Amino acid sequence: MRRVQIKGTNQTIGFPDEMDEEQMLQVMRSQFSQPAPAGQNVSDALKPKQNYDQTSVVRKAFNQIAEPAAAIVSSALAEPISGLLSLPVAFGRDIDQAVKAQKNIQEWMTYVPKTKEGMESLQTVADLLQPIAEVMELTSKTAGDAVFKYTGNPELATIAYSAPTALLEVLGLKGVRSAAKSGYLGKEMDVASMASGDGVNPGLKSQIGAVGNVSAKRTGDVLLDRLIDTGFLNGDIVTDKTIKKAVKDYTATKRDNRRFAAKEDLAKANDYATKIQSLTDKSQRIIITPEDLLNEVLVGTKGDKQLVGNVNQVGGMNIENSVYAHGGLDYTLFNQGKARSLVDSNGKPIDLDAEFGVGWASAKSIADGRQKAYLQAAEMTGKNPLAAYSSMGDQAIDFATPVSEIMLAQAKTLDIPAQLKNKFDDELRALFTTNKKTGKVNMTFPNWVGIDHPKSAEQLKTLGGKERKAFARLMAEPKYRAQGFPLYHEAIGAITEDRLRNTPTFGMGAQFFDTDPNAKSFPTNDQSSYDAGIPMQQGGRIMGLKNDYPLEIMMPDAFGEMKKKRDKKGKIFTDAFAKTAVLDSSLGNDFYQVVDEKVVDKMLEYDKKRSNDDPYQNINRTLAGDMLD
Repeated sequence: MRRVQIKGTNQTIGFPDEMDEEQMLQVMRSQFSQPAPAGQNVSDALKPKQNYDQTSVVRKAFNQIAEPAAAIVSSALAEPISGLLSLPVAFGRDIDQAVKAQKNIQEWMTYVPKTKEGMESLQTVADLLQPIAEVMELTSKTAGDAVFKYTGNPELATIAYSAPTALLEVLGLKGVRSAAKSGYLGKEMDVASMASGDGVNPGLKSQIGAVGNVSAKRTGDVLLDRLIDTGFLNGDIVTDKTIKKAVKDYTATKRDNRRFAAKEDLAKANDYATKIQSLTDKSQRIIITPEDLLNEVLVGTKGDKQLVGNVNQVGGMNIENSVYAHGGLDYTLFNQGKARSLVDSNGKPIDLDAEFGVGWASAKSIADGRQKAYLQAAEMTGKNPLAAYSSMGDQAIDFATPVSEIMLAQAKTLDIPAQLKNKFDDELRALFTTNKKTGKVNMTFPNWVGIDHPKSAEQLKTLGGKERKAFARLMAEPKYRAQGFPLYHEAIGAITEDRLRNTPTFGMGAQFFDTDPNAKSFPTNDQSSYDAGIPMQQGGRIMGLKNDYPLEIMMPDAFGEMKKKRDKKGKIFTDAFAKTAVLDSSLGNDFYQVVDEKVVDKMLEYDKKRSNDDPYQNINRTLAGDMLD
């Protein structure tokens, strides 16, 4: 509801959000004598009538009593009626429309005082009711919780939770949520983090998704790595100081939470072991030197750090039915000799003239974009380009199915009480995101079937990455970790390819494969996270450098051109934005790189400056063990 102050007074009048200024003026003209001149703002137009104050004492008294009473009675009637009338929309499973319908009905039915005496009297009532506003809001939430508990229907709970608050809004009471804006909502998702997958926004600590820095690095020390896997230690910032704090927090959590302690004791008894059956022969990837890339054409192809294999145990905890991890660098090795697909997206057989290796997989739109970039680069250079792998952040891996599958499988078998699982399920269903431009609220995973539901694993596999991220990142919260739930950081670390653990975001060099620019992307039925395959050249090369290089070292021309560009606000691209633009190939033709002698020299110079020392050489490796023993 939009509130407009009447010029020259302290009074405000509420208008539905959908009303434009012209509609608001039409309403005001029926209440005030002077229409607004053309082009005049609404705030300037809201001038009181000359005869607004009644001279009759009786009329004043009547207005002071009757109008507030009319507002209260109409609001009371609007509450149940709006809820009932919006139920058909809710049963149609359109939450936004249901809440919107309820709000509109409430506002239409609720009487707003039209005289000065009525408004002032109603404001007095508002002051008296202010202390109980929070109680009313709590009652609304309790009603929503109760409906959800007994019906399991988030749409019905939405209606109950967003119980009509039109009267409270008219009164100006604080602490009461607008039905159109809240609904049966829990915490807000970190939209930026959920969208990119390349990192988190540490400034949004209250939002799910901002789970802190996630690192898949390994120190080589069992106890230090355990602190990283449990999320108490950031693998990118390992110092004696951070180790001491992590040990302190870990010890306190274990001391104060018996389920976490029992889980950690079991993991320790099994040596914190992770067991994965590899499904690829890494020796098939040819190791090359920077000089071998001379005259090649590179087109960046970003991907996560996932390995290929069957995950049977994570952190000392068995996985009842092994989880199939199928992404990252080895996806190309695993699929290099396979036909593009046996069936199309409709399940019909595809008649292929020749077999193409499957070089990469992604969503259809992204796969098509990559193929278009390969073709453009080939046309502009006269050479078939190499798809040059560029690493996404460690956390991006939770978009794919394995992280949530591992955590779900463990949650089903760990000794976690049903009421705690139900609490998690309820909170997951109540998560939401807000569109910053439109203000529209979207439920993230309202139809989640529940951890112990027989179809829960299937649901996580078949839905999109947004839902999988929500599941995993909610479970990553310290309150669930303390209750013995599966560990988010541990699951990410378990399925990260060893070759990529220290590869920085946008890092390049780990792999290149020969593209087939004239081919089309194709449906793939062997990848549960993505639906489209990117072909590689039949019999083409799969190569990799020993070391990683920053994108600006391997693709200096493309990066340099992107750094000259400006955003919509006229600001020069940041390094991260320029790198992303190169990889997305969405801004002009500056997305590929011809490797000339200058590029090779830059790579060799970078190698000379590269430190081959242990990045953790300055830490006390026995510190964690000494403190934990």
